[in-house]
Amino acid sequence: MKIKRYTLNDFIIFLFIYGINSCDFFAPYDLEFVELSDEKINFGLFENEKQFVIAYADSFNVSWAITTSDSWITVTPTSGIINIDDPDTVTVKIDREKIKGRGAFTAKIEISFQDKTNSKSIDIFAEIKAMLSISTDSLRFGASDTLSSFM
Repeated sequence: MKIKRYTLNDFIIFLFIYGINSCDFFAPYDLEFVELSDEKINFGLFENEKQFVIAYADSFNVSWAITTSDSWITVTPTSGIINIDDPDTVTVKIDREKIKGRGAFTAKIEISFQDKTNSKSIDIFAEIKAMLSISTDSLRFGASDTLSSFM
């Protein structure tokens, strides 16, 4: 029986016939190797600025862009390029004056990557304390008054 020997040309023809694009090995990067240092950022009652890191565990360059779900969140930078030697640090700031109401608030930061339809997200949490508002700065009690109220 004669054994057929394949050449490099045979291999290249095989790849073109069966689809070089269907193989994940030839993809420019894989989203599973993109890591975020945080999945949640909690600003609590008092913090206004925090940071997270976007890293990639491969030598390909990967571009990214960030969008936010609410106007009270700002992110810098809003886009960049990462690879194994160059992760990016992103600063997230919240403007508590733009948050309407009091209590706990949530939002999202979406990070999308080039040539990928899916993205990664970070949940943002912030709390706004209730404020006491008094319309007068003093109360006058008369000689016979034992109780007084204010609005």
